[in-house]
Amino acid sequence: MKVFLATLLVAVLSLHSAFSQVNFTVSGFAPVGTKRLVVYDMCRKMAIGEVGIRDGRFLVSGNVAKETVISFIDQEQRLQSYVIVDVPSLSVDMRTDAMQGSPINLRFSKVVQELTRIQKVYVDNHRSAMTTTNADSVGVYTARALEARKKEMAYYRTVFDANRDNTIGAFALSQMSKTLSYAEMDAIFATNATSLNHPLAKPVRTAYEGLRQRHPGMRVPDMVAADVAGVQHSLSEYVGKGNYVLVDFWASWCSPCIVEMPNVKNNYEKYRDRGFMVVGVSFDTKAEAWQKAIVDNDLDWVHLSDLKGWASIAAKTYGIRAIPASILVDGNGKIVAIDLRGQALADKLRRIYGD
Repeated sequence: MKVFLATLLVAVLSLHSAFSQVNFTVSGFAPVGTKRLVVYDMCRKMAIGEVGIRDGRFLVSGNVAKETVISFIDQEQRLQSYVIVDVPSLSVDMRTDAMQGSPINLRFSKVVQELTRIQKVYVDNHRSAMTTTNADSVGVYTARALEARKKEMAYYRTVFDANRDNTIGAFALSQMSKTLSYAEMDAIFATNATSLNHPLAKPVRTAYEGLRQRHPGMRVPDMVAADVAGVQHSLSEYVGKGNYVLVDFWASWCSPCIVEMPNVKNNYEKYRDRGFMVVGVSFDTKAEAWQKAIVDNDLDWVHLSDLKGWASIAAKTYGIRAIPASILVDGNGKIVAIDLRGQALADKLRRIYGD
């Protein structure tokens, strides 16, 4: 039987500097219909190679930092399996999510198998919600999908709590991090668990440090970005000047952001004569799309962006991991609330300004 071999020469010198290197080989069985797999280093968030499939099998070898989590992705069928590279020889059966070669991979198999079961419920119901022509059924399928997503996030937390001192815990944390509140992240990082030092946890720690910078009671950190004319401005030009300011993080491509805009506009129009300001900070990467969305949605306030998307200074400074997001700053430049949307924003401003 012939097996396609991919040799991955991967030098990992920065993010994984605390981990020794491992020459590894992973043999695997691919799902029916899979032609190629992308080999992805989850710690460095980058593809490190591709491998072809022959007779349903594949073989990958390379050199990575010990405890690296590698995923094998079938992009056409949207399938994915994992291994933790802790020993030189490992195997994975993508048909069953079974991993072998070390105790931690055997344990990881059970975690991934349960995740696959939960995720299938989500995918099946989401697909049904998108394809059904029955209006009543849309609501039913959507509710089931959302419930499955909640179960998935809850399961990640269970997995983290049971694996705080190994790579599985770091994996779980990386997958659930965007759903965690500041209080939840604060409690997790207070444990000083070993898994928090894993490379998978580094982006989560960075986000946590950013969240600490925009926690209510803190003075809002400054940042510099350009307006629509390309002129650089500091956020400090607008905040801490005696008025309340909503710093609104959004993007033209973000549907939930656009849906929220009428609410922001209504509150802005209601209180602008009393000093209330909005500073929009965009996560766009294209100036034309950003400026068109401002005009199309009649967003009549200050707008700033460095057009770097998720690599923007705003994401780094304020720990923004999802949008829409916001910071409400008082007249002294102190943060009084974050992520106010819908009725919560209206209620907060009513308490500040009165009816």
